Amino acid sequence: MAPTPFPVSSDTSCEVSGDAAETGTATFTVTNDGEKTTEFYVFTSGGRVLGEVETLALALPASW
Repeated sequence: MAPTPFPVSSDTSCEVSGDAAETGTATFTVTNDGEKTTEFYVFTSGGRVLGEVETLALALPASW
């Protein structure tokens, strides 16, 4: 089973620990290390949005 990516977002980039997750339910924990609120999207390989989180607060991890 591939690990679920744990992204770290900033004002200019988003670094993930992996680029794939197993089929089924996955939980992502995103940390915003920037100075502004941000958003995070999960896409299929074909570019379809599977999920998103808006208004990620500064320096606080969010899980969904």
